[in-house]
Amino acid sequence: MATTTPSAPTTAAKNNALPRSCGPISLVAALRRFGIERSVDAIWPAVTREDPFGTRAARSYLLAALARTCQLDSAVLQCQPERAWQAVRTCHDADITVVLNHRAYRAPEEGHFTLLAAIDDATITVDDPFLGKNKQIDRQSFLKLWQPNRETAGHVLIAIDNPTTDRTEEASEDITTCPRCAAPITLAPNRLFEPTDWNLNGLWRRFFCLGCDASFSPR
Repeated sequence: MATTTPSAPTTAAKNNALPRSCGPISLVAALRRFGIERSVDAIWPAVTREDPFGTRAARSYLLAALARTCQLDSAVLQCQPERAWQAVRTCHDADITVVLNHRAYRAPEEGHFTLLAAIDDATITVDDPFLGKNKQIDRQSFLKLWQPNRETAGHVLIAIDNPTTDRTEEASEDITTCPRCAAPITLAPNRLFEPTDWNLNGLWRRFFCLGCDASFSPR
């Protein structure tokens, strides 16, 4: 397959989906990898919010929060910009499901969600909600798409994995809570919270509360 930069969604594709539905569609596809069936219509209200620009769109922390209600481990992480490609490869090599939040292809101030399918040294392959499965983007083009804009913080991904701890045991332990919204903060998938990955030369810069989107670093 030739390496290309995907074009914008067709009008027909956009008309067949809820407005700004790339986030819910990507999450539904991600959950299906774990044998969990949800519909885009059912999760739409829970994972979208009105933004300051007059549109309703999905938010990364709400997508991750919904995955967690499905008894999966989930986190919203921001990579260190200079190690962003390596961070995605680390998730992929560990069989962690990744939803990517990046700029829209032809609307540079809008955000877009895609589901990671594969990555190597030169290309990243994504399942795009509007363009279909296995769309390849060359490394330079994707890293440009992953820069911050009006809607996205840049270098942000949602990591989803099978749980490594029992939810009942977790609930009985002392749990750190967000100082802003008091939601529980769980460092999971715990494979991505190894201390060496969070030092100054590590893969990750910060993670986000699944209750209010506040950002933190476990350093």
